[in-house]
Amino acid sequence: MLNIWLFLSSVACFFIFQVLREIYSGKRRLREFKIFESKKTLLKNLVIFVILCLPVNINGYVFTIAGSAVGEKGVYSLLSFYQEVEENGLAFNIFSLGGVQVAEKGLALTLLGFPLFQYGEVVSLGVGATLCQKSKEFSGVLLGVPITQFSDGLARIVVGATFLQQGKKAEILSGLVFWQHGQEDARIGVGAAVVQKASVEARIHFGAAMFQLSGYMAGVSYGGVSYQKALKRAEVKLALAILQVAGKKERSFTVYSVLESDSK
Repeated sequence: MLNIWLFLSSVACFFIFQVLREIYSGKRRLREFKIFESKKTLLKNLVIFVILCLPVNINGYVFTIAGSAVGEKGVYSLLSFYQEVEENGLAFNIFSLGGVQVAEKGLALTLLGFPLFQYGEVVSLGVGATLCQKSKEFSGVLLGVPITQFSDGLARIVVGATFLQQGKKAEILSGLVFWQHGQEDARIGVGAAVVQKASVEARIHFGAAMFQLSGYMAGVSYGGVSYQKALKRAEVKLALAILQVAGKKERSFTVYSVLESDSK
């Protein structure tokens, strides 16, 4: 039943979009709109919209070109604004423009575009940007900008930037982040963070951070950090730490420095 309503709403959205295009082009009267030129033209457009939005269900797997749909085992589309998978399946979108994907027990995957929200056991975006990614096991972006990224497992960005990244393990291979929080580890390969925080290890290999905080160990290999604090061990290699703190110990303007707390 839900797919019927999603189908009707999708067709209605395409129809409204076409009318808005006519208005934007400067037409003000209905009789001036191409879509209303004749009954034949109107019917032709409606048929096109129906074909684009029709969700075809094959034994629990739903296939659609540009419609919104719910599937038991999976939903596959070229461009959908809403996809939901009820079982351990795949919500797959080739392109997304402000879409929502929900796969609570499965995988939500968009290859290209700008999904608004992705949620699932595993969520992934190939190239693009999203407002929010949230997962139970893995949240990932190959190349892009997730404004916020959350995971109960691993949150990872290969190349990109984010405002907030949070996970059991939070990783950025190359990119920028305002606030990175790892419930265990937080790592940046090449890049920079305003705040990097972890319960076990906060690490930047090549880059910089304003604040680097860790419940056990904090380290910068090459680059710099303004304020580095760890309960057990704080270290910089070929890097500058303006203020380095480990437990109750502290050092200023340090390079090639390993500072360890006396507490066990």
